Amino acid sequence: MVKGFKAFDGRMNNRYGKHFEEGEKYSVLGPVIYGTQGNGFHFCERLEDTLRYFNGLDSEIQIAEVVGFVDI
Repeated sequence: MVKGFKAFDGRMNNRYGKHFEEGEKYSVLGPVIYGTQGNGFHFCERLEDTLRYFNGLDSEIQIAEVVGFVDI
């Protein structure tokens, strides 16, 4: 188990348009595939690193504390 942070736009969508809900659990089917064609979920171990993916000065963002399990 690893705790971290994930940034979203103001509607809780990730940068690929997938919508997330607070308090829900998300997983992928089958083995995790890494890279730009991957199927896993990205998060940052350090809060400040989330700003690499969403610029909070240009638009409204949401940042959630998350917990990663299994294949990290």
